[in-house]
Amino acid sequence: MARTITVTNLADSGQGSLRAAITSANEEAQADTIRFKKHLSGTIIFTNGPMEITSELIIDGPGASRMTFSGNNTHRVFNLVPKSSLSVNNVTIADGCNKRQDDLTTITVTRGGAILNDGGTLRLMRVTMRNNRTMDIEGSDVVGGGAVVNSGFATLVASHCLFVDNVASGGRRYAFGGAIGNVTDSVAMIDNCTFIGNEVAAGGTNYGGAIGNFGRSQLDIIKCVFDDNTARGSGANEKAFGGAIATRPGTVDSTGSVTEIDSCRFRGNRALSTTGEANAGGGALFNERSTLLVEWNSFLRNEAVGRNASGGAIMATGVDNDTPLTQINRCQFTGNIAEAGTGGLAAGGALHNTFGLMGLTQTTIDENLADGGANGRGLGGGLYNLGIVTADQKTKRRIVDNWASTYFNDVFGLVME
Repeated sequence: MARTITVTNLADSGQGSLRAAITSANEEAQADTIRFKKHLSGTIIFTNGPMEITSELIIDGPGASRMTFSGNNTHRVFNLVPKSSLSVNNVTIADGCNKRQDDLTTITVTRGGAILNDGGTLRLMRVTMRNNRTMDIEGSDVVGGGAVVNSGFATLVASHCLFVDNVASGGRRYAFGGAIGNVTDSVAMIDNCTFIGNEVAAGGTNYGGAIGNFGRSQLDIIKCVFDDNTARGSGANEKAFGGAIATRPGTVDSTGSVTEIDSCRFRGNRALSTTGEANAGGGALFNERSTLLVEWNSFLRNEAVGRNASGGAIMATGVDNDTPLTQINRCQFTGNIAEAGTGGLAAGGALHNTFGLMGLTQTTIDENLADGGANGRGLGGGLYNLGIVTADQKTKRRIVDNWASTYFNDVFGLVME
């Protein structure tokens, strides 16, 4: 029979602690609920390591402003094993830090600063994820998910949550998902959430300042806000793609992914090579050999800045004219910038499409900029295309007042119905 267990203090262990409540719940097959004593508030600092979830559990907190679970900048807060289930409501999860390397046979990875969901089901409702970090100190191939990694046929549902200042950094091959990494045949559904100031950095290639969706995974996002997230390459060879979200094949599963985004705002996100020596693309979104569907979204003042800069708002790239598939319906692109370094190429102030299919319906593309910088070239202030783009007549009339520093102010490449 399912039970309700009450936490009575802020200790990390012992009678009445959250750790003791989770240990007790793990011993039962039923979905136990953990609640907190009336008026109990403050921070539970987990000095004894992350808490493992092995059964079905609900943690119902008193409010994100009243209760914080802290990893103390030392370790994760939760680990979910395969087929387990955890619902967390009305708390803050902060200062999680994972530096531990996992060996996945084909690659080594460091993942999940606050939560690792390895094949389970994770539900977050009115949760603040703040200042969580995944950091590579052991020479991992891949680093991902500054706050949460959803991996290996896992499911994540996040609603009315705030993800702020989470970071994934390092990785010899690449880093992905400053806040969330959804990878390897997993599903993530995100609604009414806000992502601010999340960052992926210092990997060989850096993907998705807020979210990385890789390896035949499905990502659905609705009514969310993405402001000031960054994919940052710091070294001469560190590339950056997807200031807010990146979708592509993975390393463990090399099949493309599917990302659907509806009724969201993307503002001030950046794909940035800070030295100006490496390439950067997709100030808001990056799509490589995958499917990206966006509808009723606004893209305002996003930037791609690098030696060669592609797609101030969205960059799509592939190997043929079948993938990627990028469909854009009823969206607004205003004030986005692709800015190249000295002698480089800025391609597509708003949109960049190479070797793929891109469709545009009832979309406005205005006042975007492709700036080639000193001795460089800027092509397609609104759209740069080397693949196949289809656009309806309403869209064609709304591609206006874009500027490129070299020529082809509005569109470079063929746009056809």
